Amino acid sequence: MFQRFVERRAEEALADTPVVLIVGPRRAGKTTLVRKMGETGWTYSTLDDQTVLEAAQSDPAGFIRGLDRAIIDEIQRAPNLLLAIKKTVDEDYRPGRFLLTGSANVLTLPRVADSLAGRMETIQMLPLARAEIENRAPTFLERLFEGSLRSQRDAIVGDDLVQLALRGGFPEAVVALRQPVTLEQIKAEYGRPGPLAEIRMLKENRLSVVPLTQPEWQRLLQLAQTDEP
Repeated sequence: MFQRFVERRAEEALADTPVVLIVGPRRAGKTTLVRKMGETGWTYSTLDDQTVLEAAQSDPAGFIRGLDRAIIDEIQRAPNLLLAIKKTVDEDYRPGRFLLTGSANVLTLPRVADSLAGRMETIQMLPLARAEIENRAPTFLERLFEGSLRSQRDAIVGDDLVQLALRGGFPEAVVALRQPVTLEQIKAEYGRPGPLAEIRMLKENRLSVVPLTQPEWQRLLQLAQTDEP
C-alpha cells in the first residue's frame, strides 16, 4: 500500500473540523485511503452498495441519525445526505465526526457549497505522485524556496520520461506495471513482438512495460485511436 501525502492533511483537518471531504477522480485511491484511516473507531459505509444507497436516498436523516466518526464513500451518489449531515453537525459541532469521499464534481452539486460552509474542509486527492510511488519525501518545493534547486545528474529524460508519463499515477496501473509483460509473452500469445502485437494488448488493458523507443510509443498511441489490429 502506498503512503499518501494527503493522509496527514486529512488527519489534521479531522482534528479541528466536523466534516472532511476528500475529492478526486475515480480510482485515485480515495477508498483505500479512508479505509486505512478508519481501521479503528470508525463506521464505514459506501454508496456504491445499492442497498446502502437506497437507504440513504429514501431517508437521509434516518441514515445519518446516530452516526459518529463515520466514513461515507461516494457521497455524490446521495447529495441529500449533506443536508442531513449539516443538521447533525449544527447540533453537535465536535471535530472529526464525518469523513467523506466523492468525485471532483461533488462540489458542483446544488446546495453543497452552502450546506456545509464553515463546517467542512475539502481536500483534493490526485493520482500518485512520483515520490509516493518511490516511497520517499518530496523535496522539490523545499529546494526551490531555499534557492538550492539545481539540475540533477540522474534526471529522467528522453524515452524514460515518455514511459514515466505514459505510466501515470493511478494506483492499479502502477501496481500492474511492477509485473511487466515481456516481449517473449507477447510473441507467444500474438505470434511476434512489435507495435501491432502490443496494441492488441493495450486494447485489452493488458499492456505493461515494453521497451519501445519514443517514436514507437507515439505510433502506438496513434494506433490506439484506430481500429487497426
